Amino acid sequence: MVKVFVLGSSGFIGFAVALALRRNGHRVYGLVRDPAKVPNLAKHEITPVIGDVLQPSSWTSVIESEGIDVIVDSSNIGKDLVAWRPATENELLSLSDVLDVAVIRPTMVYGGSGSIFSMLVAPIAAAVKEGASEVKVLGRKFELSVIHKDDVADFTLKVVEKISYVGALSYSVFDITTQHESYTDIIEAAAKHMGFTGAITYRDPEGTMTMLEQAILTQFNTSSDRARTYLGWEPRHRDIMGQIDIYAATMVAHL
Repeated sequence: MVKVFVLGSSGFIGFAVALALRRNGHRVYGLVRDPAKVPNLAKHEITPVIGDVLQPSSWTSVIESEGIDVIVDSSNIGKDLVAWRPATENELLSLSDVLDVAVIRPTMVYGGSGSIFSMLVAPIAAAVKEGASEVKVLGRKFELSVIHKDDVADFTLKVVEKISYVGALSYSVFDITTQHESYTDIIEAAAKHMGFTGAITYRDPEGTMTMLEQAILTQFNTSSDRARTYLGWEPRHRDIMGQIDIYAATMVAHL
């Protein structure tokens, strides 16, 4: 049994990670800033810790008092979207001489509420509700790399359970993805199962979300070879198109 402290435990990825850890018998502590989220963690056997990830003094005492073995940071912070991540990753990796560290880089994550995916299909859901005959959606033709949130959680579980081994690797950074699919095929298949029969046109990134939207439309030629080689990880959700009806219905239910 490992004692794990999850930062961002109520988030899209963080909650999935916390659940996977608990399902496998580990004691999980979850940091939340909003007290209203405490009951949901408690209902899932996750010990809530109220604090702000940007104010370490509000939670670092738990690490010592509870004898935390591993910290998983799935928090979403930073003023410049993901611009801060390379520096953060490098800072973390620079500590590898005193700590066992690992960096996990999932591609576009789907499943459940959908997170960013739900933002993409929200205009379609609105068009269906309004009975519109056309809708404009962010996008262009390219191959999108995707991975289900539960597969991200399962890989994180493997890393946690073998953190000493992973930390001893010369390069403890793992890109993880499941498949590469046509972005427009995903959007149009989701629209069909959402009941939209009109015309879909695609728009370029714009407005205050330009940087994020540009990142969404970036094609990544990456693989999970290192995850498979070093940790024997295999994803279970391998067919987003074959089950798009499930994912579309679930996202709509969360909107």
